[in-house]
Amino acid sequence: MKPMRTGTIFPAVFLGALLCLSVGCAPRETPAELATKHGILIVGNGADPEDLDPHIITGVSETRIAQALFEGLVMLDGKTLEPRPGAAASWSISDDGLAYRFALQPEGRWSNGGPVRAQDFAFSLRRALTPTLGAKYAAMLFSVKNARAFYEGKLPAESLGIRAVDDRTLEIALERPDPMFLAILAHPIAFPVRADILEKHGDPFKRGGRWTRAGNLVGNGPFALKRWSVNDAVEVARNDFYWDSPHVELMGVRFLPIADQAAEERAFRAGQLHVTDSVPLNKLENYLSTNDHRLRLNPWLGSYYYIFNTLRPPLDDAKVRRALSLAVDREAIARVILKDAHTPATTFIPSGTADFSSPESPAAFDPAKARALLAEAGYPDGNGFPSLSLLYNTSDMHRPIAEAVQAMWKRHLNVDIRLLNVSWGAYLSMRQERDFDIARASWVADFNDPSNFLENFQGDNPLNRTGWKNDAFDALLKNATVSPKPRADHFQRAEQILLDEAPLIPIFHYNRAFLVRPEVTGWDTNILDQRPLKNVRFSK
Repeated sequence: MKPMRTGTIFPAVFLGALLCLSVGCAPRETPAELATKHGILIVGNGADPEDLDPHIITGVSETRIAQALFEGLVMLDGKTLEPRPGAAASWSISDDGLAYRFALQPEGRWSNGGPVRAQDFAFSLRRALTPTLGAKYAAMLFSVKNARAFYEGKLPAESLGIRAVDDRTLEIALERPDPMFLAILAHPIAFPVRADILEKHGDPFKRGGRWTRAGNLVGNGPFALKRWSVNDAVEVARNDFYWDSPHVELMGVRFLPIADQAAEERAFRAGQLHVTDSVPLNKLENYLSTNDHRLRLNPWLGSYYYIFNTLRPPLDDAKVRRALSLAVDREAIARVILKDAHTPATTFIPSGTADFSSPESPAAFDPAKARALLAEAGYPDGNGFPSLSLLYNTSDMHRPIAEAVQAMWKRHLNVDIRLLNVSWGAYLSMRQERDFDIARASWVADFNDPSNFLENFQGDNPLNRTGWKNDAFDALLKNATVSPKPRADHFQRAEQILLDEAPLIPIFHYNRAFLVRPEVTGWDTNILDQRPLKNVRFSK
């Protein structure tokens, strides 16, 4: 063995020590610290966005980005969720609640400097309702006069109750009063897009246009699209043409698609993120026990559930669906897997939703009744039950829940259900095409009203991916808007039908757990988990 050459090592170490004493040795700045200096917020955003077209997106991660790039006539207050001026500086409503008149911001500009006009909103609302686009949230606009008939191809676009009086004035006529209409106008389905930009990059009334790419996309929000690199990041920069730009302090936002919760939490601790999308369940207990000031755990108006493809036997039988629902121990899932971070669900609609009262017979855990129903359906002790699969997308949360439910169905019903884990994109496609037996699903409210939950199961709603249709259920939702009886009564009865027919299995109601660095301020809290990024800033 050769002798160690130490003569060149100690002098170097000694020299380094002298330099540290003389000039000071500071640790390297983390990516979040460097970004803070430049006014850039780095956000963990869950999955990679499916698209950035506000009229076709359906996911939470896409919505966060869309709310940075676009602005509706109305925006929701980050604390109270009250309607506030957005692209419209003011509005008036007729006494009968059927006529809305909006005055647009005098300084409203697109990110390319062009003026935002009432005609842009008239075009965009028509586009969102055009059947060829296939907007899943189109039904949210059905209170607009003739909107449903136009969507169904029964009336021309000219019949829509939408009119640009002049460049700065928009009128919208409704078929019926809708107490949630202003809140709906804050949703991406009602965001404006530029007709000329869409026409330049494809058919405005079909999907797949190139207008949403960086360099092509023109929005009217507080930020403009700078870069979209799939599976890497979506970066937006402050839009200096935005009407309220002087009050926007962030210079930009970087949205990172990190589906792995453990990886996201490690990135946060390493100083690579300002805000996470979630907290791993196995880490949550430690953050709670140490009262870590970076943890936020807030009520969130959302539900986690499983849906059935009711067009496939034996799931076309309500007895089979109810048996599978009754065999799920929601309390055990919440306690053991979720570490009590979320609330076990016995209804689809969460408590705390306005105008909602729990039905008389909520979903329950009753293995004996589940076995009896399965036997009545022709599968005593699970004999003869066909092979089915449970679809879910990759996530640290979805896998253990699916494994637990799989075990419960085997233990209590003696049925074998295969687990099918796919990527986010494949999951969305399979649900869209109804290419599943049972699938994981979640719904977070767009506005605080039972209708926003229950409408997902109306027979003609594009978001109803179960194939289930019930005329009594549909009638109750319709009557909730026109009947003199309290709306809560109609919603309660509709929820009972939903639980009795069981096109879904409620699993739990969300609480929102995430991590925020202390220098981030203006990150408001509300039950919809919606916040205007224009209000977010860094403390000095």
